[in-house]
Amino acid sequence: MITLGIEGGGTRTTATLVDAADQVLASLSAGPGNLRLLDDEQLAALLASLRDQLPTKPDRIGVGMAGVRTAADRERLTRAIARAWPGTPAVVGDDLLLAIEAESWASDCAGQVLLLSGTGSCCLGRHRGGASVKVGGRGHIIGDRGSACDIAVHALRSTVTISDIEAGWPALGADMLAFLQMNDPEGLIEWSMSASKTEIASLAQVVFEAAALCHAFTARG
Repeated sequence: MITLGIEGGGTRTTATLVDAADQVLASLSAGPGNLRLLDDEQLAALLASLRDQLPTKPDRIGVGMAGVRTAADRERLTRAIARAWPGTPAVVGDDLLLAIEAESWASDCAGQVLLLSGTGSCCLGRHRGGASVKVGGRGHIIGDRGSACDIAVHALRSTVTISDIEAGWPALGADMLAFLQMNDPEGLIEWSMSASKTEIASLAQVVFEAAALCHAFTARG
């Protein structure tokens, strides 16, 4: 029995193919795998790119993908998998389920809580009795608090606000412009209107680097 496991996230999609003895036959990756940000054609292309990298066809498939929240989402993903691997049984869900299942559940623990913060963010809690609750994970416009995308947006907004008040471009703003290979702060307007969630989230690393430098400077002082 050969099993294919696929995890789709806001930044990338990873997959592992294993045999009945849990020996890894292949580990591979592809582009972002958030169901809500992929149309049917893009979803099909993502799954096809994974399929075409496999050394052999799986006997069963398990998929956990960001953006899967409703029965309609699960049905859509199931249909896409069936087109990529006709006749292969598949179980689908969200990426949080994969993450929480990866951790052992102590017998004296009544509940588990998973807090995930990457390109997006979400929190999942479940009780041993079967009840579960999900908080957040509603995308970078109305949700994803504390995510890389959220941090980057706050940094951009704070930077331009400081620039308006002080009539000067702050150091963090200069770092972000350098990261994006821009010379003019006004270029951020057009960029921010067309940048993907992943592209915006990438600016969080600039914020983290600046925070680390500030901490080091303060510690020395």
